[in-house]
This record gives sequence, structure tokens and C-alpha cells, in this order.
Amino acid sequence: MSDLRPLPLEVWQHIFGYLAVRDLKSALRVCPDWCQQIVGTSSLINRMQIRITGETTLDHRSSGIRFILARKVCLFKTKILSVDPWWPALGALLKDLDLRECQVVVPTLMAMLRQAPNLVRLTLDKVQYLELEDAVAADFQLNRLEYLSLGMTNGPRIVDILRPACPALKSFAFSARESVPSEREVIELVRGVQGTLEELFVPINAVGRALLAMDRLKLRAVNLNRVEPEIILDVCRMQPDLQILDVRVSRLDDSQLCEIGQLLPNLRQLITNLDGIQHQEPRFLSAMPNLEQLIVSPVGRDFQQIESLGDFQCRKLKSLQLSWVILHSEEDAWKLLNRSRNIETLKLQECVFPQWSKFVDGLNALRSLKRLTLNTITVSNWTDSARWVVNDSTQCLRLWNLQIPKAQLLQLLSAFPALEELHLCHMPAVDDGVVLELPRLFPRLSRLLIWECSNWKASLRHVSEKLPALVVLKYKFGPVTVRGMQLRAQRYDLRRGKFDWCENIMAKLYGLFGYYS
Repeated sequence: MSDLRPLPLEVWQHIFGYLAVRDLKSALRVCPDWCQQIVGTSSLINRMQIRITGETTLDHRSSGIRFILARKVCLFKTKILSVDPWWPALGALLKDLDLRECQVVVPTLMAMLRQAPNLVRLTLDKVQYLELEDAVAADFQLNRLEYLSLGMTNGPRIVDILRPACPALKSFAFSARESVPSEREVIELVRGVQGTLEELFVPINAVGRALLAMDRLKLRAVNLNRVEPEIILDVCRMQPDLQILDVRVSRLDDSQLCEIGQLLPNLRQLITNLDGIQHQEPRFLSAMPNLEQLIVSPVGRDFQQIESLGDFQCRKLKSLQLSWVILHSEEDAWKLLNRSRNIETLKLQECVFPQWSKFVDGLNALRSLKRLTLNTITVSNWTDSARWVVNDSTQCLRLWNLQIPKAQLLQLLSAFPALEELHLCHMPAVDDGVVLELPRLFPRLSRLLIWECSNWKASLRHVSEKLPALVVLKYKFGPVTVRGMQLRAQRYDLRRGKFDWCENIMAKLYGLFGYYS
């Protein structure tokens, strides 16, 4: 490699920067110099992730992993028995460890964490802990760990075991099958990091009550689901700097939400339900002038029946999500969109409203809309005369499970000619006729997902070849046959002469030393 060393570091970084992640992983194994260049460049090594899914067992025989370096490791449904001798090199670089639905021997987990001193994020979700009874608390500290998420744990003792290793958490999330045995352990952990903690997502009533005694706590975000309304108000009084609040509580009424708005002048994101104000005219948004994101979602999966939204409005609102909502009167329902014209993200899921045209009129007012999601929307009359206004701002459209007729679907699609990402899932109206129109409608479309729409098989080749900017195409024709196609960006950027040059350079370098085939 001595002949190549005169190349400046910036040139190598420029070359490696054009590689896809899978090629970057291959380059790591070419020679020590290349490995050092990649590992030493944060913009390159930060792209490296390891994902292991399926019924896999990791033990001392998993030697192939020793050649892989990454900043993030995601393991799904993996049984972790041992990580020697291949873990230390990987752990030294690791910043993010994510275990989901895994089985792990607790002493092995402790060994993994001990050898990952730079870890910033740790997620243990639905993990089954083996040999938990004999495990002892951590005898080390992860001083850089900022984010800890524990979900659906089978043993509350894991909180006590991990607590000594987490001295400076900024964000803590916890949910358990049985919250009662876990309350003490969670409260002790929160009390120990109250000097650094900024985000707390622990929907347990006893924890919410315990927060009132922690005078060093200064939260930016908190989840108070399943917490009594009176305690929620007390927490808001003690934490006036809160910017993100999740309070999906069935007994929370409009006056209490208005009081929350007055107590939290910097509130930016609110997640709540309207169960307590279904027969009232909600006014709490007027008490939250700086709110940018509103998510209305029920505690369970029961519909929230809204009689009237009245003067419900927020000038600074940028994101609105309504889930499981029935709107009985549309005279003022979609005036909310007219009065909140800065909305960039709109998502409606499991909603029922009478007239499609009234919704379209409200949607036409959102000239800054970038992302629109319609998931399982029930409309009494899809065919009433809706007048669309073309919106050149919308980049992402996701349509799921809509019984919209083909003509109305084409009208909807035609209103967003600047789309870069389109999802069509469980849509009976999607057929060859609709898909053949996509290249004409969306010249900028780079990502397309068509899922369980069974009437468009004949147009697959056409859409994959005729969409000029397409990079990723994913599709599934029906409930049995699953297909996926990952189109390499180089194929399309070749027309602009961008990736072809880089790939030829790398081929010559690999070929020079016998590593390219």
C-alpha cells in the first residue's frame, strides 16, 4: 500500500464517501490502511450498522463478526450466549446497542456493556434475561450513556443491575408488563440521575408522584400516561420548562388542558386524547400559542367522537396527527386546517368523517404541506365533487387501506406532482392503469412502495424502468408472495456521471492488489 500513501486523506475520504454501506464494509477488510482511514473518519464509520435478525445464536463460534466494525448493532430475536473473543474490537467503537425480542445471558450482557465504554444509546426491548437470579449489579460506569430504554422486561431486577452503570442519563424510557414490582427500582434510577435527566417516558402513576419530591429535576420531555390529572398538573407546576408532554389520560378535561398550556409556556409537542372533552368545544390550543406538534390519540383503541372543534386553532402548528376520531359535523371540522396553514406534516389514522370534499377543501389550504398520511379513513361519500389545488410542496404521500374509487385516487395523486416518496398499501383501486400513470405524474419519485395491491403485476417492469429518479422499489402482490427490489443508486446516478467514476476508481484499486473480483 506504500504506493498509495501519497494520496491526501481528503481524497480517500471523498472516494470512500461514494461507496454504498455494503461496499464500505468490504473496504474495511482490504488492508489496515483502508480500515484506519474509514474508522478514523466519523462521517464514514457512523454509517456502519450491524443488523442480525431471525432465529440466530451468538456464541464463541460466531467468529465472522470479528471482521465487522460499526457504530450501531441491532439484534432481533437473537439468542446471545457468549461474545468472546470477537466483541472487544466491535464494542470499543460502539455508540448504539439495540436488542429486541432477544434472549441474553445477563453476565454476557454485562460483559458486552463493560467493553463498550463509548456507548451513548442502549435499548433493551422485550428481552428475556437468562441467569438473572444470580446476577450482580454492574461494577462499571458508562459515563457517555445518555439514552436508556427498557421495554416489557421479564425481570424488574434488571433495572437495579443496570443502575450503577448509568450515572449521567439524559433520557430514560421504561415500560413493563407488571408495573407494580418495578416502581421502586425505576424511582431509584430516576432519583439517581435527576441532575442530568432531560427526558422521562415512564407511564407509571407512582413514578409521576415521586417526581414531585425531586427538586434537582429539570425535564424537557415527559410521559405521564396513566397518571392522575391532579399529579399531572403538579408536575407541570414543578417543570415549567417542559417542551414535550404525553398525557393520554381518560379523565383529563379541556379546562385542565388549558391550565397545562398556561403552566408550560414553552410547550412544543402535545400528545393527548379527547375522551374527557368529547361533548365540549375544545379550546386548549388557544392556551398553547407555541405548540408545533399535536397528536390526538386515545388511551386504547376506542373511537373519540368529536361533536365540534369550534375555534380550535394554532398558528405555529407544523404537525397534526388524529387517530381513532369520529367527526360528526364537518361545518367547522376542517377549518382547523385553514387556521393552521403552517402545517408541514398531516397524518389521519382510523378516522371517520362524512364528506371527502370538505376535507379536500381544508387540505388545499396547506401550501407548506410536505408529508401526508391517510390510513384507514372511512368516508360516507368518496364521489362528491372535490376540487383539488395542485401542491408543489408535498414530498411524501402514504395511502393505506382506503376504499377510494380509481378516479378519485388519480385526482388525489395528480395534486402532488413533486412527490419523492409514495406508499400505496392495501389499496383496491390500485391497478395497472394507476401504476402506468406514475411515471407521468411523478418525475422526481425516488422511493416507491406498493404493498398488497394485487392488480398491477403487468406494469411492474414499466414502472421500474420509466420512473427516471427511482432508487428504491418495494412491493408485495398479495398475502403469500413477497417480493422486494433494491435498485442501486449508481444505476440512476450513472446518467449524471457521479457514481460511475467512483466505482471505476475502486475497481482499479481493488484489482491492483487482487482483492476485486
